[in-house]
Amino acid sequence: MITTIVAVVGTLLGAVVSGVFTQLTARRSEKVDRAERRRTELLETMRALSAAVSAHRKAMYKRGEARLRGASAERIEQLRDKSHDTRDAVQEPLATIRLLVQDAAVLAATDEMITATFGMRRADGTTDANLTQEGLTTARQKAADAHDHFVAVAAAHLRTV
Repeated sequence: MITTIVAVVGTLLGAVVSGVFTQLTARRSEKVDRAERRRTELLETMRALSAAVSAHRKAMYKRGEARLRGASAERIEQLRDKSHDTRDAVQEPLATIRLLVQDAAVLAATDEMITATFGMRRADGTTDANLTQEGLTTARQKAADAHDHFVAVAAAHLRTV
């Protein structure tokens, strides 16, 4: 009789322990999966922001060059519309990064990149008369350097999450 009771208790205890281990394993797996999904989302957002900022930098440079070359008002209008579209494309991944990331270095590098790229609009001042090729080229290089810095900081951050 005691043997039967011990066998039943042992079986029940084995089932409980097995169930607890299964639950713990499932929780760990879910936590790892959630962290990987977050990392993937963050990587994709950083990639999207990087690409959008690069496109905007290129659009702003073309717009500045057209102004310097005395392009037609129609052409400048087309390039302005294009630069507005590329600027709009920056907004969603920028907002997502600001919502998801708490790392001060990543946020600072993001702000530096955005400020430098959006600042190309005023490369040498706020009027066409003040714009020079040297000023436009310097502003583009500053924006490109800020972009490269963002990519380096973002990559370092992604290695830690």
